Amino acid sequence: RDPEMSRGLGDVYKRQITRNIAYTMIGMVTGTVLLCWFLNSTFLESFYTVNKENALLEGFHTIDKAVINDTFESDEFDIAFERICSNGNISILVLSPDAQVLRSSAGNSEKLKNQFYGALYESSNKHASEVIKTTDNYIIEKQQDSRLEADYLVLWGTLEDGNLVLMRTALASIKESVMIANEFLAYVAVMATVCCAILAIFVSRRITGPVSYTHLRAHE
Repeated sequence: RDPEMSRGLGDVYKRQITRNIAYTMIGMVTGTVLLCWFLNSTFLESFYTVNKENALLEGFHTIDKAVINDTFESDEFDIAFERICSNGNISILVLSPDAQVLRSSAGNSEKLKNQFYGALYESSNKHASEVIKTTDNYIIEKQQDSRLEADYLVLWGTLEDGNLVLMRTALASIKESVMIANEFLAYVAVMATVCCAILAIFVSRRITGPVSYTHLRAHE
């Protein structure tokens, strides 16, 4: 056969393999990124909400344990209380049965108390709150603060000594985190596609070099 024709067929065969490898690799990367985006958009906010709920419960049990062990007023618990507030980004207010502030995460405890009372009043609105968990000792709700236009996870609980503990953490940061994560995935998808295309060309040349040579020899 004509060597030029065989060489041309070899080049065509080489380009076909290159395209197939590139399409396969790019498709796999794109599919993986899209799957991650779907899982991130669908489940990440719920996962964060569960983590926030666990942080509230852990803080509640830590405070209740301090009450039981009679260390609620100790300097050691001061550090533990600050750790609960800072690590979980949680606002906490502990009140006596006559509404006296016993502990507060805010410098202006009266302002925080008014915010909690406002949230408690709004929680009677079914459109502004959603009960997530209820026990004999506490209630966890997802609330919408119409004044601040923000969502919160709120725990209302009764400690072992009869005092009331109010805890609240914002959910706005969670939604923002999901948006940031999706935006980051978009950049990753673009970079991964470009890198994948370059890698596909390199790999296909390594593979199709011997293949095209064998194909050419077979037609000589």
